[in-house]
Amino acid sequence: MTNQAGEMTFVGFAPRGTPGGAIAALRRGFEDASNDPDFVKETMTRNRVPFSYVGVERGEAKLRSLADVSPDVLATLRAAIGKSN
Repeated sequence: MTNQAGEMTFVGFAPRGTPGGAIAALRRGFEDASNDPDFVKETMTRNRVPFSYVGVERGEAKLRSLADVSPDVLATLRAAIGKSN
């Protein structure tokens, strides 16, 4: 769980129904910014946290894997944090 959560520290979501062209532009913008050396340098200076771009397919797979957690694992986690959510 730590690896999956740590791998996707910063994510971007768009509201349901966002036009496909806008989604494509946002995805392209995130990927371009994440591969821009000046942006990466500025981000490292501000946040002091290294990052690498996680593409759409890999990101969707990570989110699906988190959603597919077994009920036993969820029960254990809920008991460990002491909440019934």
